[in-house]
Amino acid sequence: MDEATFLAIQGMRAGRPTKYGGTRTYVLAGLVQCQLCGRRLDSHWVNGRPGYRCRHGHTSARNRPPELAKNVYVREDHLLNDLRARFAETAGDDAAAIADYLRTNDLTIMCGGPTREVKACSPQCGLATIAETAGGQLLLL
Repeated sequence: MDEATFLAIQGMRAGRPTKYGGTRTYVLAGLVQCQLCGRRLDSHWVNGRPGYRCRHGHTSARNRPPELAKNVYVREDHLLNDLRARFAETAGDDAAAIADYLRTNDLTIMCGGPTREVKACSPQCGLATIAETAGGQLLLL
């Protein structure tokens, strides 16, 4: 499956109905990638708010291998606050506008390691890599 098809499917899944008939929206669906294994993070509703997780290919159908890294969990509001601080002048304050900016510029949010990064998906993009330290400071690499 090519990247464009994958992202289109992620977008369709981003607003899927809940068992109670409502829908949940994941603004950054398809844009968040695991630094540890390279997989895209799954959209995941946790504690009444949207978030993303990576289980590194593990499912509950099998026992978890002891060498497998811990699951990565990140709240969408935390990601959006970081992105608003970085892209306020170019993308504005609106979450959907920030997500559109990332998609238009072929950028991916990398999570799961000691830093949180926004990286160009392709070398042709020409944008700098932006990293956030565990202390919350954004760095241009």
